[in-house]
Amino acid sequence: LDQLEEVFTQNPRGSSRPAELFRAVELLVESEALPVKVVLSYRTEFRGEFFPLEERLARHARTLAVREVGRAGLVEAIEGPSRLPGYRFSFEEGLAESLASDILAGARKGGDKALPVLQIVCRQLFERMRAKGLDEIDAALYQDALGGTRGALERYVEERLAAPEHAARFAMARQILKALTVKEEAGERFS
Repeated sequence: LDQLEEVFTQNPRGSSRPAELFRAVELLVESEALPVKVVLSYRTEFRGEFFPLEERLARHARTLAVREVGRAGLVEAIEGPSRLPGYRFSFEEGLAESLASDILAGARKGGDKALPVLQIVCRQLFERMRAKGLDEIDAALYQDALGGTRGALERYVEERLAAPEHAARFAMARQILKALTVKEEAGERFS
């Protein structure tokens, strides 16, 4: 189960859903009839929320911290979906390597993590490729559609805030983002 923290972020405070999910995970893990392994992944800042589950499953659990992925891992994550028959698209030769380098450089400079930026950039590239009726993501699409990876996270947040479903909360969201923006010598970034 990936991005498990969403059981807290996508449900109202006090919701019974986290407890229901925890119980389902317990039943699955403790079942001797099912030969399964359960992998739960969540962001480290939510570990306190998952501590009760970790305690209950301690005899079954093995905790591993996932470190930031390197360039080779990013290239694999970028190209991987293009190898799946259902997606039917490709990357221009060498573009995945360029993307990985740009994402790593931008993440390091901006204090961001590479994987969220990669997810946003690749999704935007895929959506723009499909919208143009193409079956290849090339350097021109990358530059024209996104202007590179620099500021990808900020552009994504701005686009989401501009969406009609967020119009009623736009002013409040902008104030929250302003409060979360860190000013540094190199410019501003979301904290």
